[in-house]
Order: sequence, then C-alpha cells, then structure tokens
Amino acid sequence: MRKYLLLFLLSFVVTNFSQTLTFCEGVTEKGVPINEATSFNIAQKGGYFYFLVKLPYTVGCEEVYFEIYRLDDYDPNYPTMEGEGEVYETTISSTTKPDWTWFYKQVTFYKTGYYRIYVKDCTESYLASSVVRINWKK
Repeated sequence: MRKYLLLFLLSFVVTNFSQTLTFCEGVTEKGVPINEATSFNIAQKGGYFYFLVKLPYTVGCEEVYFEIYRLDDYDPNYPTMEGEGEVYETTISSTTKPDWTWFYKQVTFYKTGYYRIYVKDCTESYLASSVVRINWKK
C-alpha cells in the first residue's frame, strides 16, 4: 500500500512541476488559459490562437522560439515519436524576460492538419512540445 501511495505522490509532484505548452483562445493576465483545446477551427483566410508555455523555473532568456512542424499521416490513436513524419514549416520568435516562468504568443495558421510545436530557449534547449490539430471552420 505504501508503494502505491509513494508512486501516486511522485507522479503528482512530477505532473505539477513539469513544463507545459498549452493551446488556447486567450490568456488571462495571470497566465491562465482561456478555452484550452488541442483542436481549432479556422476560416479559409486563416485563424489564430495562443501558445501558452508554463515552466517550473525562470526561462533565463530574452527570446524563445516556437518551431512548427506539419505532421504528415499523423493519427492521434497511434502517436508517433517526436521527429517522425515531421515537415518543417516555420520558426516564430518571441521576446521574453529572463525572470518569467510563463509566456504566450498569438500565432496564425493558414492550413489545416496536425502540427507539432517545439519550444526552444536562447541556448537551443527544448522547453516543451505538443501537438495541435487545425480544421476548416464549417
């Protein structure tokens, strides 16, 4: 019983102190995501949403980078390893302050599909990554 309790507590600590990349329709001034989702519907002319990054430590940089890769043949029921089937789309930079523990960026998409986003700091270290789906608005 103690082993299970220890395992539960350890998983709780790891979950609460890990870095995250969240997709949402907005961000409050306290860094809370508004309408968090993993799928967004955009118009034919494009649509935007926000990338929100939360860290358990300060970012330590004045600029971060969002690397965007399109995922060809992605199936959410059979997740691929990072790097598998990825086609580079673009990199977007964002200004930060070294003492920030969270930051966000508004990003516009013009094409549908699945995308994996990698967040890197000024030393090229990966901070977080996640997958988002873009659909046409009906």
